[in-house]
Parts: sequence; structure tokens; C-alpha cells
Amino acid sequence: MQRRVLLAIILIGGIVSIGAGIIIPNSIAEQPIMKPISSLKDNSSIKYYYDSETGMYKVKAGGGGARIIAMEYYPQNLEIKVGDSVKFYNPTKVPEPHTVTFTMDTNYTAMLEGLYPLKTIDSVAVLPNEINSEPLVVPLDEKSKAIVAINARGFFPYVIDSSGNNTNLGPNASYSMDGSEKYVSSGWLVPKAYLNEIPGSSETFIVKFEKSGTFAYNCVLHPWMSGQIHVTE
Repeated sequence: MQRRVLLAIILIGGIVSIGAGIIIPNSIAEQPIMKPISSLKDNSSIKYYYDSETGMYKVKAGGGGARIIAMEYYPQNLEIKVGDSVKFYNPTKVPEPHTVTFTMDTNYTAMLEGLYPLKTIDSVAVLPNEINSEPLVVPLDEKSKAIVAINARGFFPYVIDSSGNNTNLGPNASYSMDGSEKYVSSGWLVPKAYLNEIPGSSETFIVKFEKSGTFAYNCVLHPWMSGQIHVTE
């Protein structure tokens, strides 16, 4: 039931936060040190965002719990080297999804939901156990209708390459990014305990950065959430 409520809120109202989620500033939220590695004198300090066992850096997408939800990435700015990998994950203690979405070409910005014309059927069936549920179908013109639905390019891990070809990477994807892509997204990242509540979602997204530069990203569901990966030679 919790999963269905989440989807209904997103589709109908455009509200993407569950319950009484509150944005909290960096000074209040428990977070890792956000200094670049070159400025850290004590290597033990990087334990917050570096996993020595896997050799990967870690970035949290959101955080908090039922009373307060943190709508930020931790750290928001991370400095790594070419060839390093970053593991993005969602540690929130409630089923509040987030994405890590790199949009290098704004023409390929992914919307949360879309209008999809119904070409072959006049109505959409509802599962028998959905006693108080109805799909949102809207008229496009006098002769055609469309269903309002979640955009798969935002929900699943997707890559659109330099030629405009798109690939669904599948849940919990690992991807090597060379910087030529138009769009790279984690899809919905959900805390491990709630993966079954949102089928098709992911627990982690791993990106290996193959080119130097600054790569900005944000969350499709919460556009004010943003972060940057600074990749140096």
C-alpha cells in the first residue's frame, strides 16, 4: 500500500516527498566532511566517503527518517582522480526515492512524468485488489486521450550516448562514463529495506569516471538537490 500511495502522489500532484519531509541545512544534517582529498591532512577523515575495502568513494543520496528527511547529497562536492569510481546510495530510513542524474545536454532533460497517447485502447484496467484506484487519463483533443505515467527514463538507470542512442542499464547498474554522453541517470535509488515496495528500483549506482572535468548532477524527483564530482588527472 505504501508503494501505491507514493506513485499516486507523484502522478497527480507532482509532490515528490512522502509525509512531512523537511529540507534541513548542512549545519543541522549529519553529514561527511566535504573537503577535497588534497586538503585533508588526516587520512582517517575520508572514512566518511571513501571505502578502503572496495576502493570506491561513497555519496549518500538523501538521508534522515520519518520525522526529518534530508534532501541533499553528502558530500555535495567530491574531488576524485580519473579512473576512480563513486558509489551512490540512499540511506534514508523511509521509502523516499532519489536519483543521481547527469544531464550534459539540456535537450535530454528527463521529466518525472509524461503524457502517453492511448493508441489502441480506450481505457486502462485496474487490478482487482485496487478498490480505490483509477489511472489518470486526460484528453489530448476531441478524438484522442493520453495516460499520465512515470517517465521510464527517470525511473530506470538510463544512458543516452553522444549519438542519441538510449540504453536501459538495469537495476543496481555500474557504468563507465567517458564524458561524451548526453544523459546518465541512476534511476530511482531506494533504501535496501524498501526495494520490494517499489519494484524495478535500485539500491546503488556505481559510476567510474574516465575523463577529467566537473560533472554536475541532480535528482529528478527533487530538482533542488544537486551535487558535483570534480575529476582531476
